[in-house]
Amino acid sequence: MKKLALTAVLMLGIAGGTAVFAQAGGDGALTYVNVVLDKIWVHNLGYVVQYRTRSGSARAYLPTAWFLRDDERGLLRNVPRRDADPSMTVFYRDGQFAFVMLNLPHRTHRSWGFVPKYVNIDGEFDVQAVRLEF
Repeated sequence: MKKLALTAVLMLGIAGGTAVFAQAGGDGALTYVNVVLDKIWVHNLGYVVQYRTRSGSARAYLPTAWFLRDDERGLLRNVPRRDADPSMTVFYRDGQFAFVMLNLPHRTHRSWGFVPKYVNIDGEFDVQAVRLEF
């Protein structure tokens, strides 16, 4: 009897999960690109992330506004392992930028830093999408 109940619960969970994914995918094809981050700098206007490319590294500027509740373009995700490398996942819907997810370890991790106040990069945060370089 317990096996029958467990099987029924699992089947309902699978059916419900399939319905959720079908709805999420109904608006268009969602694809992603994941890159490993070398450094994350905190700035008063957002995050500067340095990520690895085939030829070295590049930077992306992510406005703080993207990570607020009423804006769905940014998501911060805590990586529980202290030794895990940070990463950035950029999602696209039908080939257009949809949102970015930063997978970050605790702020005591060696990859975190702060942009000095005398460095003027304010204009770099005037972006509407993440454009990755490879």
